[in-house]
Amino acid sequence: SEKLSSQELAELVKRFYGSAGDTVYLFGARHMQFVGEGLLAVFVDATDTRSVSHGLRAARAALGLADAARGIRQYLASQYPGRNLPRFEVNVALHNGPVTLARLQDPLHDAAAQILPVGDAVTTTMLLQKQAHQLGWSIAASVSTLRGITGAVQIDRRALVSLPGRSAALDAVEMVALAL
Repeated sequence: SEKLSSQELAELVKRFYGSAGDTVYLFGARHMQFVGEGLLAVFVDATDTRSVSHGLRAARAALGLADAARGIRQYLASQYPGRNLPRFEVNVALHNGPVTLARLQDPLHDAAAQILPVGDAVTTTMLLQKQAHQLGWSIAASVSTLRGITGAVQIDRRALVSLPGRSAALDAVEMVALAL
């Protein structure tokens, strides 16, 4: 952010968030929430769909986000050659479990209600995303999530990941592509 003007940064954020939102909705996210510098997308295991499983839809969306990051890197290289910008990175985490969508309404203001995903699965996913960045993984998936999509994705490294505030490490893998 310090190497781009506020207008240039606004355009970059607009491009990426637009692409990210399009990607997660394309693959069937039921809910999407921007959280700070992150994006939280909820994929529902619903019986009312004839599409692929929610886990595979989420995996495809994660790969789409990694591809969108490559597109942003190409945009930055062509738009700002010679500016020596840091590498644009995206780190995605996939985890599964129960999630509650809490509706928050400010009773003092006439603002629209905000829907906020909450639950241990949400917290674990957000913590895993931060660890993915530290590991240098573009996409980290918990092994419990991977069980539902085994054979459909290619993985690389595996690690027991310590999550802050958690008593036990999380078994995680680096997801790199869809299986051929």
